[in-house]
Amino acid sequence: MERREYTRVRAVVAAELTLPGGQTHGGVTGDLSFGGVYLDCDEPIGIPQDQLPQSEDGLLRLTLTDEAGTVSTIELRCQLVGTDGHRAGLRLTGMEPEYYQKFRDFLLSRTDNPEKLLREISCYPKKGFPREPGSPGFMDWLRWALKKT
Repeated sequence: MERREYTRVRAVVAAELTLPGGQTHGGVTGDLSFGGVYLDCDEPIGIPQDQLPQSEDGLLRLTLTDEAGTVSTIELRCQLVGTDGHRAGLRLTGMEPEYYQKFRDFLLSRTDNPEKLLREISCYPKKGFPREPGSPGFMDWLRWALKKT
């Protein structure tokens, strides 16, 4: 049974993680989604699982190449939620609108099911992320729910 909220996309992307204390780690992604990122770091993280920074955001920089070959760097706020040697599990907590669009387009261009991914981000917008154009808000949902009764 899939526990994840958002579709994962397998992609190897150059990344740099800056933790809340300023420690940085280079590496590459294993998979990405609107919920989080799996990161293979060049060096061990060096933070035991029981000492992870709680509710402090770090910064993840990804170097993306789009279908036209254009390279851009985006920044995503994240929390370190798991470590295992060189591996890091990151929960995404937000990003600026211009980065959101690039991240969104990157994931959509690499997923096997773009319609499913669009449905997920439209129906379940993530706190700290820009809203998807045309996505229903609470009042839209409430009007729909009241019509059904």
